[in-house]
Amino acid sequence: MMVRTEEIDSLLSGLANKFGADFKGYSPSFLNERVELLMEEEQINSIFSLWSQILRNADLGQKTIRFLQARDNSFFHTLSQWRHFKQLLEEKASGNLHILYMQVGRGEGLHSLVLLLEEMGLSAKIEATDVDPSLLKIAKKAAYTDLDKQLATKFLALFPNGNYKKYLSSSSPNRLSSRYQKNLSYSSRNFCKMVPSRNKYDLIICSEVIKRYDEQNRKKILDHCYTGLKKNGLLCLGLQDQITDEADFMPLGMGIFQAK
Repeated sequence: MMVRTEEIDSLLSGLANKFGADFKGYSPSFLNERVELLMEEEQINSIFSLWSQILRNADLGQKTIRFLQARDNSFFHTLSQWRHFKQLLEEKASGNLHILYMQVGRGEGLHSLVLLLEEMGLSAKIEATDVDPSLLKIAKKAAYTDLDKQLATKFLALFPNGNYKKYLSSSSPNRLSSRYQKNLSYSSRNFCKMVPSRNKYDLIICSEVIKRYDEQNRKKILDHCYTGLKKNGLLCLGLQDQITDEADFMPLGMGIFQAK
């Protein structure tokens, strides 16, 4: 299924006017791919039909926005990267960490990080951000369908002797205990415009973010990450994210880099 660029532009304009969704700076090829995948999943054969259904069904509009933003909604994804990340933290981390987590989404990745740090005995303050305020509200609740089932396998793969159940709320097995939210703060920020304080963070999680943007905005985001990281601080990208200019970062494997 092929869609034309002008059709994508029309859809994005409609989403911006109706829902306030901002896709400025996104890579055209990335958006084309996501729209085609969505239409295939929804069994819709034209942009016109997609937009007509969105006008009748706001939930489909929100799904379209989330789909174009390529949100990842699973705990400890990808497990091989988390294993490598855990090893690097064991080698490099000490003291009270200051962490920036970009693109929180529904919060599974953020809470995976919280559990990882808790299980490793590392203390940290985490600033959680997203361009979509509605997703921050979901992340704050830390409630997920079948949490006790979906968390078990991957958690125990990382910590064979760990007890993941202690992190679950006593009132609901599908919610994380509020005691593990105490060092989290939330804010809605534009990744292309936000300029973090210089040399503030030991770690920045920016997984599956830059792949969505065009080359100019990828560079902006990476420059901002470099500004915010301390010397030798870690930048964790997605496995499919590409760094166009690695001059300021040393690759450590599995999409993880160290600021020079």
